[in-house]
Amino acid sequence: MPLLHEMNYDEKLHNRVISQIKFRGSISSVIEQVRNAWFDMYALNAEQINDGTCEDFARDVCGIIPGTSVNWDDVYPEIEHKKFGISHGIHAFVYYEEKYYDAEAPEGVDNWWELPLFARERRFSLSRDLQCSTV
Repeated sequence: MPLLHEMNYDEKLHNRVISQIKFRGSISSVIEQVRNAWFDMYALNAEQINDGTCEDFARDVCGIIPGTSVNWDDVYPEIEHKKFGISHGIHAFVYYEEKYYDAEAPEGVDNWWELPLFARERRFSLSRDLQCSTV
């Protein structure tokens, strides 16, 4: 997946569209609005956003909601990655009020490794491990 700046990216248009989104108490609503704006501007769905443009997306959300922060899974100990079967590259997501959010998880999850991107990876790893063990 290309990075945002490699796509049909117009910084002024992007900033104007995102600046129109207001936080009215629901992070889920903001994430859905940002996600819809991204779909309209770049034709990216939530899974595609999380495949290369997750940091830009997280920064857009954090720019709207006070008290949020962009987090990356690589700041967590490697033992956690192995424990939960995650070998994915770096993924950026939003942390807010003890929950983790990204384009695919507007309702948030309690643990970063429960984000859908990582859940898919665990299923893929488990499937691959099962295939290898039956050979």
